[in-house]
Amino acid sequence: MPQTDYPALLQRLQHAQEGLDLRALRDRDPVSAPWRFEDPRDQEVIALIAATLAYGRVDLLRAAIERAIAHLGPRPAEALEHLSDAAHRRHLRGFVYRMTDAEDLAALYRALGAALRERGGLLPIFEDALDPQAPDLRAPLTRLVHDLRRRGESTRRGFYYLLADPARGGACKRLNLYLRWMVRGPDAIDLGLWSHRVAPRQLVMPLDTHVQRICRGLGIATRKTADWQLAAEIAGHLRRLDPEDPIRFDFAICHLGISGAW
Repeated sequence: MPQTDYPALLQRLQHAQEGLDLRALRDRDPVSAPWRFEDPRDQEVIALIAATLAYGRVDLLRAAIERAIAHLGPRPAEALEHLSDAAHRRHLRGFVYRMTDAEDLAALYRALGAALRERGGLLPIFEDALDPQAPDLRAPLTRLVHDLRRRGESTRRGFYYLLADPARGGACKRLNLYLRWMVRGPDAIDLGLWSHRVAPRQLVMPLDTHVQRICRGLGIATRKTADWQLAAEIAGHLRRLDPEDPIRFDFAICHLGISGAW
């Protein structure tokens, strides 16, 4: 395989990035949900809910997010701490979005409520396994997922789908998207709530087959399987362009595919 021309790649991605209206993109993206709140505690939990539901068509998933969080009101962290399982089930009755139903969301909300009450939020759980010297955030993300699965007290397939286990080696696209929102920024897209504790250089690419195809065309993806190793491989190439903030190119890479440029 020919060696990657990093200067040419950087120029191409910067050009793609410059042509983006990031605020307009944010308004059409699942990340718009947490941006509506001002309290970081609310943003942190709404971002996780939005990220876990970020699969399928954008218009449908955004509608699902709105339906899922409607009953949490203007102070969702407080609602999650205090609402009962019965209240969640009552408000979510009839909710179905592809592989996710009301019972799966109720388990997620049970887990988030327990984490808020017992740890004050999600970052303390994540930091239990955080190693600033590690190449990526797989270990602390696994810690967070396992903790929330335990607190959710459910083995339902739909609940586990919302909280994919990084230890199994999958790309965990939606959870890595959540980490991007939490760790990068704050800027026009990402919230940067954890930026004071977690280094953006440790992020890996939120990877799906669409991004895999584009990155293969750009010469920065060699593996055939869209798994964690490939997400880390792509991040390694992007670190050659920006060692401290490699995943800032995520939107530019996605745009290359949407625009038909690749």
